[in-house]
Amino acid sequence: MSPNKTELLKTTTNSIHITDKGIIVSKMNTRSGFKKVYVIEQANSITHLLKGQKKPLILDLTKIDKSSIDDIKSLVSAETIQISSAIAIVLNSSLKKIAVNTLFALKGSKTGCPCQCFLNFDDAETWLANQNQE
Repeated sequence: MSPNKTELLKTTTNSIHITDKGIIVSKMNTRSGFKKVYVIEQANSITHLLKGQKKPLILDLTKIDKSSIDDIKSLVSAETIQISSAIAIVLNSSLKKIAVNTLFALKGSKTGCPCQCFLNFDDAETWLANQNQE
């Protein structure tokens, strides 16, 4: 299912939009998006778009063929946490989903921002909606 888009912003490595449900979706278009400078660029762009408000965030990595667990973890940075009320990461790999979710569980509430990986957009969106109700 494709989310309804309300605003669109393009960065060097990502396409960013806000769904009609108020969820930010950042679709990574290139592996360079894992580099710290581009994570910061994404966070700054979203901060500008939202005028400082925190919103739920979906990081869509489904276009990225190769990524390490460390790459995925690097996206949950201080900059990303500052703009997000909760973070859902959509991946293509069940194994990476399990590994990263285990690491997030072990890390617990140290980030101060709930984080979870999913294999599809609908599950990620449902989880984020539930996070906002808690």
